[in-house]
Amino acid sequence: MVAVCRLAIANATLTAGALRCCHIRTRLLKRFPRGSSKEAVAVCALAFLAMWFLTTTLLGVARHYSPVPFWDMWDGYLGTYLRVETGDLWAIWERHNDTRIVLPKLLYLIDLGVFGGLGWFLLATHVVLMLFICGMLLLYANRLIGGTGPRWFMWGIFLGAASLCMSWTQRDNLTWGFQSMMFLSVLLPLAAFYCFALAVERDDWGWLTAAWVLATGASLSMINCLAVLPLMALLGMLLRLHWRKVVGTWAVAGALVALYMSDGIGVAASGSAGSTPGLLPMTVFTLKSLGGPLFFVSGRPILALLGGVILVLLFAVLAALHWRLGLRSNPFRAALFGFVLFGFATAGGVAVARTAAWGVDYGLTSRYMTSVLSVWAALAILAASFVRLDRTRWGHTTLLGLLLVMLLPSQVAALHPPVEDLRDRMLAALALKMEVNDEEVLSRIRSPSLELALLAREPSQKKLSIFGSPELVDVKDLMGSMQRHRGIECAGDIVRLTPLIKDRSYVRIEGWLMDEYSRLAPSSVMILDANRRVVGFAVGGYRADAFDGRAIHARIKGYVRSESATATLLLKSRDVNCEVSVDPIGPNIVVPEAHSDRNWIAGVARNWGAAFFVRRTPEYLKALQSAGRVRLSNGEVRRVQRVDLTDGTLIVHVDGPPMNGELVGFPRKIELLP
Repeated sequence: MVAVCRLAIANATLTAGALRCCHIRTRLLKRFPRGSSKEAVAVCALAFLAMWFLTTTLLGVARHYSPVPFWDMWDGYLGTYLRVETGDLWAIWERHNDTRIVLPKLLYLIDLGVFGGLGWFLLATHVVLMLFICGMLLLYANRLIGGTGPRWFMWGIFLGAASLCMSWTQRDNLTWGFQSMMFLSVLLPLAAFYCFALAVERDDWGWLTAAWVLATGASLSMINCLAVLPLMALLGMLLRLHWRKVVGTWAVAGALVALYMSDGIGVAASGSAGSTPGLLPMTVFTLKSLGGPLFFVSGRPILALLGGVILVLLFAVLAALHWRLGLRSNPFRAALFGFVLFGFATAGGVAVARTAAWGVDYGLTSRYMTSVLSVWAALAILAASFVRLDRTRWGHTTLLGLLLVMLLPSQVAALHPPVEDLRDRMLAALALKMEVNDEEVLSRIRSPSLELALLAREPSQKKLSIFGSPELVDVKDLMGSMQRHRGIECAGDIVRLTPLIKDRSYVRIEGWLMDEYSRLAPSSVMILDANRRVVGFAVGGYRADAFDGRAIHARIKGYVRSESATATLLLKSRDVNCEVSVDPIGPNIVVPEAHSDRNWIAGVARNWGAAFFVRRTPEYLKALQSAGRVRLSNGEVRRVQRVDLTDGTLIVHVDGPPMNGELVGFPRKIELLP
């Protein structure tokens, strides 16, 4: 909370300074007349919101970063690079699922070939593309509002629209390097329609050619963008563009579709094979997707459905108003209408492809929100372009501001990364490097595990991407080697051993390790046997609420050879010069979870009862069901009253008064007695 408050204060300072600069030097607010201080306040408030959205989103991208390839990246990203490396350029043109992602694949090749394949270049590209989308909205706002309304209104609407496009509700696209196409399929159509409007306004072949090129680039980013050129041609007919230009647009559209379908597959809707969804489910899917931001505000799909209905009705009303004013009254307004129609078509296309397989709520996932948010932003600008009365302008600005305020909680979520999930991805990469088949962990980055192991084998051998990182690059080579160098004594232990169902050669271990003096926790750990031979590895960085300061990430997870798991082991940090010898953990030992909140402290109940909880595993469940008593780390022996089975945990209730979690909770062991 303190960090959030400091961030808010910093945002306020930056915003005030920026707007002062804008007012005095760049004159972005342009000569406010006397008595217009309330307009300046409104713009300042929207500028503060825009800065908050941008800052929290940037922090969220940084804090949610993981260098481990995720899901489609194993074949569409690494697989493409490996094929191109052997001279197979067809891999760039070849479809991924049902779409050609030529431009995204070029970005993947740059990331792997130039920046080491750790993904940060792709995430930075996503942020830049997001900002370019905001820049395009500024061009539209200036054309549609800047010439007819006061400057404060234009800047206010733009800041609100830009804030929508920077929302964290699109987090999957912002934090997943593979999703470059989601931003390109918004930016390029938006730019293509703008160039088309310039071509209509100036009757210029050059701008029309630019529109064709941008629309073609969009189509080579995602299949839904094939609709851009036909929509452009229809707009040309309605705007009475010269027939040669209309025919040329249709010709380019037809040639692009023919080229796209040159493999003879057609427009295949992956996910809908073998079943055809009904019209009603597809309509509900589409409307829910279009109203998706309201789902992230409320968590209720019904409100998203209502939001989608309102959005479609608003579009119909605005289109009718534009028709009354004359289609040629403003080509930029017509172009933005074309972009909104494209957004509607995109949502409908996703409904056709996904409804049957995934259900009507699948459109509420974060990955589809980039397109939806741009539609919301475009409609906000379109609606503002019809406003002529000051009172209506204030109402429009206030409504947009309230929508942004409703989205603020989702922005705060950007500041709280899923540490456990991010570290589990690194653990999965370690499993692939060690050739350990831990299906439960590997499913965090792709399933099935056997297919993933095949996809990862060559990148691992060539030390590409995450396999070339300092934590993993030499793991395979070090297994079985002798480590003579001794580090200083540190604190640590192993708290859990988990047999692997699909791989009996290794056991998953969990524990903790830190340098007690510096309170530093390692990010990578070697596991040695009594002869100092390397028998396993672990990754650190897992959160342990029982510790404080820099040691809060002292938990580790990894793998050790099965034959060594029940003997004395040595945990040796690879980046903090320390090590500790640990005794084997028996089947009658449990350790409370490293979790603290208002109800628990280090896995032990606070003052509400005498209880502790552990992770729900078959081994723990079997041991606890046969235990009659427990011996705590302070020597107390208590009788087990009952064991509550919850989702993922086992809560063990014992007799006696509440226990002190700081004395008997994680990382201390509890012995199970008959």
